[in-house]
Amino acid sequence: MKHTRKSWNIYTDIVEDVVEMGGTPCEQAPDAYFVEKEDHNGPEKIRIAKALCGDCPIKMKCLEYAVEAGEVHGIWGGLTTNERRKLTRNRITSERLY
Repeated sequence: MKHTRKSWNIYTDIVEDVVEMGGTPCEQAPDAYFVEKEDHNGPEKIRIAKALCGDCPIKMKCLEYAVEAGEVHGIWGGLTTNERRKLTRNRITSERLY
């Protein structure tokens, strides 16, 4: 994980939003967002986490933070680590084309 000024600013915006909203869906099942490889319930936890993210009003900020900060663990903004890596690769490839 790399903390940049931009990632820190996004993070502080998220914290303010969470306080204003009185909480977020991920607070209902925080363990579902960080799945160990050997966890036999991993696929179910991921499904639950993604479903909770789907209703979250700060989902896109959360994803933006994770990508900017280079989060390598957990589900952020409804995407797993591998899905965020793919998103980042596609974004870099697209930027090179233009």
